[in-house]
Amino acid sequence: MTRDFKQVDANLPLSEFTATYLTDDPDSVIYYAETSGRYVGLVQVEALRSIERSLWDFQTVQAIVQPLEELPTVNESTSLAQVIDQLETEQVPRLSVLSSAGAVVGVIDRADVVRALATKLRLLVPETVIQQIKTESQFPDNLQLQGVARDALR
Repeated sequence: MTRDFKQVDANLPLSEFTATYLTDDPDSVIYYAETSGRYVGLVQVEALRSIERSLWDFQTVQAIVQPLEELPTVNESTSLAQVIDQLETEQVPRLSVLSSAGAVVGVIDRADVVRALATKLRLLVPETVIQQIKTESQFPDNLQLQGVARDALR
């Protein structure tokens, strides 16, 4: 997993959120919204397109949040085999990793899985391949990881 995400206040006006956080590449950062010190969900940046710009001073980040309880998640102790199986079974781009207290502690996607396996097995996987996996949200065809994961779970 990576801890490559940012935490933002769910009560922040959309205009301030975009001006403060979306000045760089908005698709490369994952944002989780919080309120009163508790995570409430994943900020769906692409949902900004559906909100009239004239409303951005009045609408808050909460308007574009997918609630935490609706997100595909795993806990910190979930095995790698279970993570692989869940990514493939649910066909989601990433899983939010939660602590035992329900706080977001990280994010894991297929590129993170391949990177971890390559490190563990001492395999050289070029960064271009890792980035392709991250972009396409697919394991390479020659890696039958879901089958291996399912066998490991039996």
